[in-house]
Amino acid sequence: MQKRVISGILALALVLTLMLTLTLAQADVRVELDGIDGGSASVTASEDDSAALLEGYLYQVNGLDVPEVVKAESSGNTASRPATYMASMNPTLRAVYDQLVPEIQKIAAGQGDSSIFELSFQPLTFTKEELGIEGDILVLNKENQYQFSKEANEAVTNAFSAELDVNMLLNRLLARHPYELYWFDKVFEQDDVRAISVRPICSVDDQQTTVTVSDCQILMVVSQDYAVTDAATQQYYLYSPDTAKTGAATAAAAKAAEVVAKNQGKGTYSKLVAYADYIKNAVSYNYAAADKNNNYSYGDPWQLIYVFDENPDTNVVCEGYSKAFKYLCDLTWTGSDPEVACYLPTGTMDGGTGAGDHMWNIVSIGGANYLTDITNCDSGTTGAPDQLFLCGAEGSVDASYAAATTNGTVTYVYDQNTKDIYDQELVLSETKYSPLAFSLDQLTALARYAAGITTDKSAAIDVNKDGIISAADLTAMAQNLAS
Repeated sequence: MQKRVISGILALALVLTLMLTLTLAQADVRVELDGIDGGSASVTASEDDSAALLEGYLYQVNGLDVPEVVKAESSGNTASRPATYMASMNPTLRAVYDQLVPEIQKIAAGQGDSSIFELSFQPLTFTKEELGIEGDILVLNKENQYQFSKEANEAVTNAFSAELDVNMLLNRLLARHPYELYWFDKVFEQDDVRAISVRPICSVDDQQTTVTVSDCQILMVVSQDYAVTDAATQQYYLYSPDTAKTGAATAAAAKAAEVVAKNQGKGTYSKLVAYADYIKNAVSYNYAAADKNNNYSYGDPWQLIYVFDENPDTNVVCEGYSKAFKYLCDLTWTGSDPEVACYLPTGTMDGGTGAGDHMWNIVSIGGANYLTDITNCDSGTTGAPDQLFLCGAEGSVDASYAAATTNGTVTYVYDQNTKDIYDQELVLSETKYSPLAFSLDQLTALARYAAGITTDKSAAIDVNKDGIISAADLTAMAQNLAS
């Protein structure tokens, strides 16, 4: 049974009621128990929690490790999970969990349009005596239909809850599959509805001596950002994921991978330039979303999706520019010691698109860190087209860094969260990055050594940073020169 919300408030008429109406079969009676609600998840959610989970999912889709900065933003971080929630599961909980995970993954990938899942497990049979029921299990209601007595309903619910701990199920899902649950409103709680609930489905024998539970429905509330919404009424359906919205995540990840593949044969610097150019051509600065007077809710204009959705009408603020650039870099340079590393500092900026909160990039190449602000390299901005791209800046981590442009100086101040996450990565080079980061003497020395003309490699440079001087460095140097 679907349920919708009007302006974030549940209308009484739409309150989910799990009816106990029974249909009589030849051998037994099949019945749905009252729903078993899960409590609140053992996490603290913030307004950007689902956004961080979505970003983590994008990394996961392309087989990347989720950056620490994303983990820090999201309460889906497994490190924050109490060990008790990772304890071994009984057979019923295990069966439900194992069936539920693929269904959750389908929704995350845009392939599922309902978050009500019917699951089965090894039948659980309870006798009337075991349940402690003194009266009848079934009673007739005013419509002359059988339903559980109040006593039986409570007894069976308690017995089943002992086998299927909804809160343990929820917290195990959040611990093991946080990013695939970006669409799930894990803190939803209103009236009689919780973020996750269970409808046990039972059968009662003809003599009303046993109750058997072999199936159940799991109901998971969809976040408003990813739910089907009625355009006319702005009502959204609690258990109806919008596949156009959830599918956008997978499509965005695929487009980003395509951008990387298209530039695979280029040198390092050329790749970075191509990524910046792609972003600037794909989106424009979303001034409407950035204007606090417009009361935009935190969502897609702050994320990667709009950069890679190939829709010219969807635009982003600084977070979208910066996250997209980092994502392309992370797709390109992997491993524990990549040639290029890209970071996401946050803080304040004075200049550019205006003074205020800001996110930008720091790009580490060859042991130096360069300030990169794709937002303020876009058309019509202070640093256009590339004055704030891999540039130098003067200042300090504790105070501020200032980067000069032909339109004035732009000042960047790190916030405390950034200082807590990063260390030496925040120390910026005072000079702009040059793709020709070697001298003519070094080039000559490398060429002579690689060609076997001399055994003296003291003046040569390890261009590809692999720890040795070899002909491979000549190839890397040629790529740099070509870029």
